[in-house]
Parts: sequence; structure tokens; C-alpha cells
Amino acid sequence: QQLVVFKYIMAASLELLSWVCSLAAIGVFLAPLGIVQAWLRASSTLAYSPLPYLVAASQCVLWAAYALVTPEREPVFWTNVVGLVLELGYIYVFMKFVPTTDKPEAQKAAGAVAVGTTALLAVVKYLSMGDPARLSSLMGTAAAAVCICMYGAPMSVLATVVKTRNVAPLPIGLISMGAVNTALWVWYGTCFTPADMSIVVPNALGLVLSAGQ
Repeated sequence: QQLVVFKYIMAASLELLSWVCSLAAIGVFLAPLGIVQAWLRASSTLAYSPLPYLVAASQCVLWAAYALVTPEREPVFWTNVVGLVLELGYIYVFMKFVPTTDKPEAQKAAGAVAVGTTALLAVVKYLSMGDPARLSSLMGTAAAAVCICMYGAPMSVLATVVKTRNVAPLPIGLISMGAVNTALWVWYGTCFTPADMSIVVPNALGLVLSAGQ
């Protein structure tokens, strides 16, 4: 009876943690709203690049696909569905207000990311050779790789920050939110037996990079 109670408590704790992780991730997805509001006020994208939003959307697609082929990953699926909707909204606003001279380049970038994501999904499906476990592993690897690229992108401005001694390009609020989010997902990933390394590894690296920033 004690074992049954213990298992119930553990299951309930994992359920609670999954909700907390989802809310933290959605908080990160909502972070660009301030930038989007600035685009709306200025009727311009203010020299911002669409790439972060395009790659974020690609990441959401890959994580949702991973969750679909991996048992007991519903929180991962629904969190990334919400994230995908938000990212597509940001991309829509960007494409609406991007200067005419920059629109062809933005459209090419969007097309390249869409084709690349579709191709990656097709390659993963092909390499899985019909094995569900292999499909889950490969899809997790693909999602983790894109996730690591996302977490590492802000490191590119560190040289500028050090040179100018201006930390404006590294907003502490967003970095702190990202650190909390990655820490929670590392915790979530370690709750499975065995640990879900597709979730643990990229978020652990993301936590280290956030600390460095």
C-alpha cells in the first residue's frame, strides 16, 4: 500500500512539474511581444531579423513531432503547439511590416527554414526504417540540435558586449527567464526512467550558456 501511495505521489509530482515547465516555456515564447508591439507602433520591423522567429518556429515543429512519437510527452507537445502559434503570429506581423526592400530576403529566409524543417523531418522518418524507438531517438536528436542552436545564438553578441561594456543586447530579465526555463526542463527530463537525454542535454547546455551570459 505504501508503494502505491509513493507511486501516486511521484506521478502527481511529475504532472505538477510538467505544468510548471509548460508555463515557464510559454513565458519565454511570450517574451518577444514587446518587440512586436514596437513593430506595430512604428509600422516597421526596425531592422530586426526574422531568423530568430523562424528558427524558433522550426524548433517547435520538431519538438511537437518528437512528442507525438514518444510516449508520455504530452506536455512537450502542447507547449510547443502554443509556441508555434505564437511564433507564426510574430512572423506574420514581421512580414506585414518589413520594408519592401527587405521583404524578398525575409521571404527567402522563411522559405529556406520551412524547406529545411520539412526535409529534416523526412530524413529522420527515412532513417528510422519503421522502428518507433529509433524514430523517437532520431527525432529527439534533431529537435535537440536545433534547440542548442537557439540557446547558443545570443553568445554571438558577447564580443560586442565586452568591447563596448554595454549589456543592453543581453537583457537580464529574458536571460534569467531562460535560465529558469532550462533548469525546469532539465529536472523534468531526469524524471523519466531512463532520463530523456533529448530534453536534458540541450536544456543543460542552455542553462550553462544562460549562466555565462
